[in-house]
Amino acid sequence: MVFSNNDFRIYFRNISNINQKIRNEVNKNRFVRIVRGIYSSDPNNDYLYIANRINNNSYISFDYALYYYGLIPERVNAITSATRNTNKKRAFVGGMRKYIYRDVNSRAYSEDINCIVDVNNNNIRIASREKAICDKLSTIPHIRTMKGIKNTLFYDLRIDEEVLFNLNIDRMISLSKMYNKPTLNIFAKFLEKRRLYESGSR
Repeated sequence: MVFSNNDFRIYFRNISNINQKIRNEVNKNRFVRIVRGIYSSDPNNDYLYIANRINNNSYISFDYALYYYGLIPERVNAITSATRNTNKKRAFVGGMRKYIYRDVNSRAYSEDINCIVDVNNNNIRIASREKAICDKLSTIPHIRTMKGIKNTLFYDLRIDEEVLFNLNIDRMISLSKMYNKPTLNIFAKFLEKRRLYESGSR
């Protein structure tokens, strides 16, 4: 379970000194303090939900989402999340995990956010596969050529080409055009070229 200070006040509403109660619970190892105001009784399994709770206006994306879906081969330990309108990148360390937050374009932010359920029946907000790729590419500047986008996708990120083209290409094209980023613009052109190739080979 994940609790905020307000959750503790509701749960232990008959306790007059709630701050002392929280300290006692932490000292007895019933809860682990993740960051200021967020506590978990099971941080080893709650970590994705914790990421959502640290910033309620966020969803799992970027490298961790790519790893979660098996789109990249490397293990990712930091829990990476997308936010909007914060104008800064933030990082927290708590419960043996690192949580990283960074903005995406406001127009793209609310698109293609899925809900999954973890082992503790927490609902987790996470980008779709297509959205996670676009979010990640939005953090990589100055790619303006087909060769550059191919190298980024297939050599730097090591996304399998066949896996990429089995995703929803039309949706990735639509998403890419929402970011107003040169890298996403060339990604959209790359996908459009692939779509034309597939149409012509049928």
